[in-house]
Amino acid sequence: GAALAADRRGVGRAGRCLIAALVGAAMAAGFVRIAPACLAGPFAGMDALVRTAWLNQVDEMRAFPQILRSEPDIALSNIVPLVAATLYAVAMAFRETVPDRRRFFLVVATLIAPGTLIALGQARGMYIAGAFVPLLGAIALDRAILALRAPGSNLHRLALFLLALTMLGKVWAIVIELPARLLSPAATGTQTASDTNWKTCTAPAAYAALDRLPPGLVLSSIDLGPAILLMTHHAVVAAPYHRHLVGLRAAIEAAE
Repeated sequence: GAALAADRRGVGRAGRCLIAALVGAAMAAGFVRIAPACLAGPFAGMDALVRTAWLNQVDEMRAFPQILRSEPDIALSNIVPLVAATLYAVAMAFRETVPDRRRFFLVVATLIAPGTLIALGQARGMYIAGAFVPLLGAIALDRAILALRAPGSNLHRLALFLLALTMLGKVWAIVIELPARLLSPAATGTQTASDTNWKTCTAPAAYAALDRLPPGLVLSSIDLGPAILLMTHHAVVAAPYHRHLVGLRAAIEAAE
């Protein structure tokens, strides 16, 4: 608002940028003054035991390199397209010469970049930023298709198509899965032991006996809390909800 007001008074671009920076700095300083504890992150008040034994093990809280090492298919199909879309938006914001289109890419880049940076440190950052990936991927694919009828080299057309494909999560999933299928066709479609165990533990039949007991309060594994609430008439001590610190700590201590 201050920058727009300055623009109406004839202030140049450098002056408007300076005003916007000063206003932003003043807002940041006010935030730090009012809530300094928030500088430690959204979970600053979390119990240390709960943070170590539970929160740090949640997939959404893991950094991209950790997920890439343990679950490359998830990392590549979810976060890499987000990074590719962000780089595309930033590049187009500088390369586009049509003012309206340049402003569009600038706005999208401004919105998607923070979420991408968060996702590289904590996977949960991809949820909101990921909404822009189909939009940017569609634009890139549209330009690649238009290039087929425009003058230019085949190498340039191929590069445009490959650029669009980097924003498609399914493409990355195929890149990861195809070599495994070729090398071990018999293993295709098989489930890991952890997947099988999880399905068994969350199947309705697993809770039939528990549901027949009189209503009570169940102390169980944190991850089983939602299934117990859904499939029985019991209450639970803990479930994967980060604000219920007392119940989380009780479940962790009981499991030790």
